[in-house]
Amino acid sequence: MASGGVGRAVRGAFWLGLGSLAVSVLGVVFWFVVAWRFGAVGVGVAGGEVGVAGVVTGLLNFGFGQYVLRGVLLRGRGAFWDGFLASFVVGVAGGLVALVLGYGWGGALVPLMLCSGPVVGGLVAVGDYVSVFVFQVFGALLKVGLVLAGVGALPAVFWSMVVSTVLGGLVCC
Repeated sequence: MASGGVGRAVRGAFWLGLGSLAVSVLGVVFWFVVAWRFGAVGVGVAGGEVGVAGVVTGLLNFGFGQYVLRGVLLRGRGAFWDGFLASFVVGVAGGLVALVLGYGWGGALVPLMLCSGPVVGGLVAVGDYVSVFVFQVFGALLKVGLVLAGVGALPAVFWSMVVSTVLGGLVCC
């Protein structure tokens, strides 16, 4: 029989792995729908903006998610807000730079991408793996649904990230 720690790790790995798989599959579906609705140019424009946001986020990721994961275990949920707000401030600064360089949606996505790390870190720290799964899959489904409903690809990415990040943050802390 597995100890409580091993059981928790297995449950966590299951939900996080299933969420990752579902988000990946829904990501492919999203890009197929974007291609169907907006053509190759639409995919290129949206992919470029999301790519720029990903690069800027990668450069500015100072480990806020990991800080929250460890901090919540040591200091409680108050550490979530430290990491979340630091991510937001750094993300806004990086997003403004991207905006000045002409990447409108890319700049708007940077704070959201950075803030998602502390949200996931906080939920994992308190053992709420199912919420990580639910909010990630909900966001991915919302993104596909918005594009199918006629919303542009980049607004769909933006609003799905807003909704899933805010809901995850509220559940976490």
